[in-house]
Amino acid sequence: MWRGGGKPGKEGGVSAADAATGDQMEKENDNLLGELHNKVNALKSVTIAINGEVNQQNEQLEQMQTGMGMAGGLFGNTFKKVETMFSSHGNQSIMLMAGIGVLAFLLIYLLVRLRA
Repeated sequence: MWRGGGKPGKEGGVSAADAATGDQMEKENDNLLGELHNKVNALKSVTIAINGEVNQQNEQLEQMQTGMGMAGGLFGNTFKKVETMFSSHGNQSIMLMAGIGVLAFLLIYLLVRLRA
């Protein structure tokens, strides 16, 4: 039974040319295997870097979510207080709040214009 990589020679063995070709193919396979190993390591490094970035961004999102929740609670409390004030003092409070808002806007506008 023949198990060689090439054609059997006259004595039933592998010729020298076939043996050289087999050695050359084995070296080429080893080189390709080394390149594949390097590419797998590079891909692993990229994957680890992506994982680190995703974890960092998830932490930032959680912090932002906590901050937004706190801000929402503050706005809700402020609006409840404003509603209470408007219901108890009527139109006088509305005019006072509108006047303060316009003055604050003008003050901020003037400050921005002076710095520019």
